[in-house]
Amino acid sequence: MTLIPYTRSYMYQATQTGMPVMRALVFAYPEDETLSDTWDEYLYGRDILVAPVATAASVHRKVYLPAGRWMNYEERRTIYRGKTTITADAGLAEILLFVREGAIIARGHIVQLNNNWDAGWTPRLRIEMFPARSLVSEFPYFTGRAVQTIKMTAQNGGITIGFGDLGVKGVLEIYCRPSSEVQRDGRTLRSGTDYQYDAGAQKLTVPFDGATTLQIKGVKSLF
Repeated sequence: MTLIPYTRSYMYQATQTGMPVMRALVFAYPEDETLSDTWDEYLYGRDILVAPVATAASVHRKVYLPAGRWMNYEERRTIYRGKTTITADAGLAEILLFVREGAIIARGHIVQLNNNWDAGWTPRLRIEMFPARSLVSEFPYFTGRAVQTIKMTAQNGGITIGFGDLGVKGVLEIYCRPSSEVQRDGRTLRSGTDYQYDAGAQKLTVPFDGATTLQIKGVKSLF
């Protein structure tokens, strides 16, 4: 349910380009001959690699990761270099997920559906960001009416994030090492009041409402 914002954006993109939401790895990495017959892994959108366990009673499986750097999406700590095969633990009912370096994943509750018991329900976004060491990342977020591009640029020891009005307020969750300063729309924010940093999760959380430009100084990528 919380992946509806991410899924809806890629479903809209599919109507424009024909690229499916669930896509074979060879679509994204046509030059990688290893992927010519890979059938038990796929990309969900651009940034999430899915590796289901397809063998009965298995508690682990081998996963081929394409070029680039990848993070275990469940524990959000272990980093792998791509173009290699790893063996990953997978418990019962667990689907192995990995996110690429520079990933932007829009999550949250934007559709009420049958939640009629919560009189105070309001839509909220939670945008997870996994900054690269030096890279420009973009995510075409579909608001339901138009596309607003969320852009993240990592360079010179800092990260800049910018986007227009997404139609819903929410929070940015940026997985990174501690920063020296955080600015939103040119104003320096106060740690613990205007934003939070969870050292254990290595996660910086900053709220947003409307068009936003965020500058994070003195920060390092987890990749």
